Amino acid sequence: MNKITAEKFIAALASTEGAIGQLDSLLSELSEEEKEQYKKALGGLLFNHFEMIMPIINQYPELDPEGAGEDNYRKLRESFSLKFLE
Repeated sequence: MNKITAEKFIAALASTEGAIGQLDSLLSELSEEEKEQYKKALGGLLFNHFEMIMPIINQYPELDPEGAGEDNYRKLRESFSLKFLE
């Protein structure tokens, strides 16, 4: 993957974090039975997010959201904020 495509992937992944966070918050509104079902599905989303981001940051450490790319990733997440759902 070239760096431009990697940066686009990082931006797309950052855009999903607000939605994933909102889904996590909504778990508290579910019955225990529903919560377990959705918690498992949410875990799958998080795992897939990790599976997509790791090869990118291994190839381009400067894009690592928990390293050199932290400021950029935070700005990307904020630009995709889901405030309308709060």
